[in-house]
Amino acid sequence: PDYVRFTENVLKKWAGCGITSWRLDVADELPDEFIKKLRTVLKKLDSDGVLLGEVWEDASNKVSGGGLRKFVLGNELDSVMNYPFRDAVCDFLTCRTDAYALYETLSGQRERYPEPFYGACMNLLGSHDTQRILSCLSDAPPKDTLTREQQAEYQYKPEAVVRGKRRLYAAFALMFSMPQPPCIYYGDEAGMLGLSDPFNRGPYPWGREDTEIRSFVMRLSALRRSNAAMSSGKTAFAAPCADAFAVLRCRGEESALTLVNRADHAVCAALGAEDFREGPDALNVRTADKYSDAFAQGTVFRKNLGTGRIGVEIPPNGFLLLLSQTVE
Repeated sequence: PDYVRFTENVLKKWAGCGITSWRLDVADELPDEFIKKLRTVLKKLDSDGVLLGEVWEDASNKVSGGGLRKFVLGNELDSVMNYPFRDAVCDFLTCRTDAYALYETLSGQRERYPEPFYGACMNLLGSHDTQRILSCLSDAPPKDTLTREQQAEYQYKPEAVVRGKRRLYAAFALMFSMPQPPCIYYGDEAGMLGLSDPFNRGPYPWGREDTEIRSFVMRLSALRRSNAAMSSGKTAFAAPCADAFAVLRCRGEESALTLVNRADHAVCAALGAEDFREGPDALNVRTADKYSDAFAQGTVFRKNLGTGRIGVEIPPNGFLLLLSQTVE
């Protein structure tokens, strides 16, 4: 059809300008055959070009257009925006679900997605179609429950925003510890608040950024780039209790252990390799004998030689990001 040829010409034109990767808005409203043809043309232009789809639900069992979609089968999308990840993290940190539900969501997605598709998911905490993540974590009313006029007049409780910031650090730490690439919606790293459109799409607060949040995100980014376990390590999850969730990443001798706590009180946990014995990487991860806290210089955690476990105390609404250290 003419529209297919037109789209092919568009791809070729922009490839000549060096642009060979595309995000498909509302991919579930596009026919499977159209996406297949689009992918074929894109891969001929650049085999490394990426075709990413906006799909809000689990892409492996999405039903639209009268049938089960074929997004994950390798001949349509390379991957999708990972809204299920965002929803699961927000629900956990705001106590709408517990760590066991978070474990089931993240482990289930990994089971259903082919490995290349899973590894290329665009993990996000916010976008132009969601509430600002800091608003969500500051217990703002759910999306679309307020009129535009009510949203414009909405006042955040100061104590809720303080707790929201603690939760935000935990959410960022979790996202940067996952195997998929993290994506930050502009302004979330600056502490922007906002409910539904247009309040979640305000201008960047130049000169008024929350420098603590920005510095924290910059530190996380540097850690992910420099630490092999965080950037490309094998991955396993654990839920030591209803309030705490853990991600263990391992590559070679390097290990990174991230723990997040949804509770308003500190949570103690003792974790060993046996807690991470489910999932495709279970046999390729192990806890280190010694860890240091990436955000608390000088704080060291050692494995109990008798139990083989690492004992930790996760701060209220907070996180720990532990990096393995060589035992002398």
